[in-house]
Amino acid sequence: MIGRRVPLVFAMPLLPFVVPGEMIPLLPVGTLFSSCFLLFASLAYKKWQTKEKREHAKFSPLQNKVENKQ
Repeated sequence: MIGRRVPLVFAMPLLPFVVPGEMIPLLPVGTLFSSCFLLFASLAYKKWQTKEKREHAKFSPLQNKVENKQ
């Protein structure tokens, strides 16, 4: 539009100028759904990441050396 790249969050106020008039009342609902999806996706990823870290730590060579010494 003006040759600048803007994060999508800053483009939200401009959406009513671009979308058809009957879609404007649905913008808050769409925003709610997308923000909930992103929140739960990031929480699921964080849970998966910590699970992977725990499993990786279970089989780490350093921990095996400590266990063998005891």
